Amino acid sequence: MKKTLSTLLLLAGFFSSTSVFGLALNFAPAGGVAWTLGKKVDEAGTGFNAGGSVEVEVWKGFDYGFRYLYSNVPSTVPNQFNGDTSVSSYDVTFLNNAFLLTNTWSPGWRWVDPYLRGSAGLYSWKENSGDTILKAEIINTTTKDTTYNDVKATSFGISLGGGIAVWPLEFLGIRLGVDYDMVFSEDKEKFGADDANENLLRVGGEVIFRFPLK
Repeated sequence: MKKTLSTLLLLAGFFSSTSVFGLALNFAPAGGVAWTLGKKVDEAGTGFNAGGSVEVEVWKGFDYGFRYLYSNVPSTVPNQFNGDTSVSSYDVTFLNNAFLLTNTWSPGWRWVDPYLRGSAGLYSWKENSGDTILKAEIINTTTKDTTYNDVKATSFGISLGGGIAVWPLEFLGIRLGVDYDMVFSEDKEKFGADDANENLLRVGGEVIFRFPLK
């Protein structure tokens, strides 16, 4: 009898603090800082990212939707694009526009809710040197012809992250967390034999506006 009462009290406490079923539409503008990582980055400065997401909460703690992020990160990269050996490195700016399908999971706790997030989609990126797009100088080993390619492309990427969501109100929350983006941008044919993937580390927050649908 005591065990039964204890179990019922535990369940009552759980359900009073957790909304098990939820159907809602979430809008979440986002912002924060970003760094570029990868083999072709000698030194990454601190840049910024901004954007937001639109999500459908199909069950409390399970959100599915679309996420857009823009990032602008200054970096120093080794000279792998220019045949001038007197130039050892470049100061560049990595510009990324990310268009992602996203899935966020959390326990669905009412006040402070840890979350995990996975995303996948397309990254439209380029490297600027000053105000112009960096050029890759590709020399054909057979014909000795030289081709200059803009260092930009649209590449597939995935993002993994997590953090804490705080809900002061049922319809208003704040997410604070970290995301690591793996962008599969390597293209040795277009950018040279030393080309490698570029990755992004993002730290920031989102303000969640929640509109219950049921």
